[in-house]
Amino acid sequence: MSRQVKSHLSLGFTPEQIAGRMKLESFNRTISCQTIYRLIRKNQWRHLLPGKGKRYRQRKGAEACARLIPNRVDIDERPDCIKLKKEVGHWEGGQDGYLVTLTERVSKLSTLNIVEESHTLFLR
Repeated sequence: MSRQVKSHLSLGFTPEQIAGRMKLESFNRTISCQTIYRLIRKNQWRHLLPGKGKRYRQRKGAEACARLIPNRVDIDERPDCIKLKKEVGHWEGGQDGYLVTLTERVSKLSTLNIVEESHTLFLR
């Protein structure tokens, strides 16, 4: 059993994936992911885990932070004519990686643009 776990770990599988795979393939015995983690600690196989056994560290930095967008007006400070959607020509935008979407509020006309840089400062 430990040979199978080690071979799956060396292929890049997580303990959860290994436990699920063993259950799907109907091995003689199934094993829980907690047992696999115990086996990893016991045999010192942390280096075989996909994340090398390191804890996830959340990234810091605010590239899309409001303070980086020049002349930005908060959504709560919009004039009433924009909130009522009576005039054509008011656009809303968003960015997801290298895709930028712009949508006109009244007509719902949308554009999808691909940008060269995914950094907010390049969208001016």
